[in-house]
Amino acid sequence: MKTRNLLPFVLLMTVPALNSFSQTIQANLNTERKAGATEVKMNSELFLLGTLNDYISRKRNTTEVNQFDSYHEGEKPLVNFIDSILKKDFNTALNKKYGIYFSEIMSKKMNAYYDGDHLIDSLLYSSTENKLSFLLGVYFRNGEKINDNIYRIHLANSPKHANCYEILKQLSCNNIYYKRIDNIPVSHILYFEATPQIKQFFAAINLEKDKLLQSSLTSADARLAHEKYLKRENDKVDLLFRLPY
Repeated sequence: MKTRNLLPFVLLMTVPALNSFSQTIQANLNTERKAGATEVKMNSELFLLGTLNDYISRKRNTTEVNQFDSYHEGEKPLVNFIDSILKKDFNTALNKKYGIYFSEIMSKKMNAYYDGDHLIDSLLYSSTENKLSFLLGVYFRNGEKINDNIYRIHLANSPKHANCYEILKQLSCNNIYYKRIDNIPVSHILYFEATPQIKQFFAAINLEKDKLLQSSLTSADARLAHEKYLKRENDKVDLLFRLPY
């Protein structure tokens, strides 16, 4: 498994976009840690695992041999970013066919974390580094920052909402609100008040996260609608997290 330092030092040079995973992240944040803060490290495999689209389940969603994952049109920045990780950290690349992306090496690596339809707890929860890295991957593809303290993860028909909930508890998130909406598909929504450590991880990917968001907001009307939506969400969580549990 590959491990990357996210906040080891202050960068004094300009880093070209998408040259490598660690360089890209470091170029997008203030890399000077606060005094006394724990050094933040990233596990590339666990990050990639968190980004996977396991709609219904990984086993049922990957029907082709050596399939790594599939992405929709608005996720091109996500595909580019993931491909840059694979090239730098794993010396491989994605091959596309009919909207599905393949990699024999990475398909085997990702599938090794599953037992049937479920992630293997002993691998996922084995360290704080693994838990944070996985959560960062989920947040990158399926999360959103509501305000300075509250974040949301929204998964459709995905069994890993339970893993996210457990990770948040193990990472000392005291305020977590889970909501299930029985539509088609079923929505699993987690609102949570992030710890300083989780915020530090999420901040490391802000610029790439914004690129991904903007790729889905292709018009002024869409951007305005999203701003109004965030305002409603902020009002909702402001009330929600004031309520006694």
